[in-house]
Amino acid sequence: MRISNVYKLKYGLLIYLMVLFSSLVLFQFGGRTWFLYLQILFCIIMVVSTKKVRILPYQMINSIFLWMIVSAISGYVGNTVESYKKAAVIMALFMVPMYFSVSYLHGLIKKNANYLTLIVKALKCMCLLQLFWIPFQYIAYNFAGLDINKILFSDMLHFTEKTSFIRSWVYYPSGFTHHSAVLASLFVLAFFLFENLPIRILILIDSIICGNSTAFVGVVIALAMTIGFKVFDRQRNRRMKIKLQTILFCGIALIVGFYLFNRFSIKNVLVERILYLWGRLFGNQIDDSTSAHLQYFNDYFTVVKNGSLMQTLLGCGEGCSGYYISTMYNRYTSLGNWSIECDIVNIALCRGIIGFIIYYVFLFYIAIKGFKLDKRYFIVMISIIIQGFGYNVQWDYVFFVEIILFFTIKLGINFFEIDKEVVYKKW
Repeated sequence: MRISNVYKLKYGLLIYLMVLFSSLVLFQFGGRTWFLYLQILFCIIMVVSTKKVRILPYQMINSIFLWMIVSAISGYVGNTVESYKKAAVIMALFMVPMYFSVSYLHGLIKKNANYLTLIVKALKCMCLLQLFWIPFQYIAYNFAGLDINKILFSDMLHFTEKTSFIRSWVYYPSGFTHHSAVLASLFVLAFFLFENLPIRILILIDSIICGNSTAFVGVVIALAMTIGFKVFDRQRNRRMKIKLQTILFCGIALIVGFYLFNRFSIKNVLVERILYLWGRLFGNQIDDSTSAHLQYFNDYFTVVKNGSLMQTLLGCGEGCSGYYISTMYNRYTSLGNWSIECDIVNIALCRGIIGFIIYYVFLFYIAIKGFKLDKRYFIVMISIIIQGFGYNVQWDYVFFVEIILFFTIKLGINFFEIDKEVVYKKW
């Protein structure tokens, strides 16, 4: 199928834009992302054109969305303050457009697999925008002193005031987001959407210079598992072939890379960032951020011990887990609501023990069942699950992609092979 035919699909342009902007969170209006507005628009158009309201046939996904509502009700009637009660309800309502969006997409994909091809192409374009924007940000800031995100999205377009990732007075490029942790799972996904060497090298470099340990760990785990599976397969087949073009590219890359590293002192920067990340992950001295994240696991048991049985089982609502930390340590008290920066603890508190089990059964289902279809399902999901121990990585766009992965497993379509007309030649 030609690329042009993909974009001629009915609703194709809207679907493409919706997926494209899913991780570009700096594109906002009234404090809400374009991704949310495009989902709402897509649902309205589908309801009007089909005169049907679609419901997913998968009990597992329905349970996840249903439990978001249950946890919102639990949070609203619980013992949190008014701002958190309000946030619990609003955050649950914001997930309604996603539910119906993926329901309609499931129906379209089931009828015509070309819709999945369109989604994958949009995801690739989204990843490329993020991957190339990061080095552009880095160069602009370090060689011209320009914070591009602030200039463009805050000063000029007035989309949002929170545009850049600055920690301990150090600037880190974060793509079209305000924090590079938002891109942690995107790096892992992109690693398998683009199997060619240049993009994978770019992904590794981006994960280092973005200053987020979670992103770097995810890429390293994905790389290690990929190599491990390939070595196992080659040992089993007792064949190992290296293409001539791969050797030539690596040789040219080494020469160009050596020149750039010395010309722009990139070597010093990369060494510094690698040592910094190594120190945060494995060093004897742990910084305040790492210490706080580790403490969240201990805090969870304190919260459960002192909290109500209802909220332990049912949760306190999306985006409200930070209430307990604010109460315990008087931290971030000025915020209307906030989430603990650790997926494991955050989801366990927001959705309760029951919601936590439902969600992680869903994630491991994709990993285990997907393994039979393609090992990349397993590697992507395990990498993302492990990333969740260090930070929040289950953002809306990540959940959206996970649902699509679930669909493809159920429909017997390989997500990673559906798009044969890749943008770059495989090396």
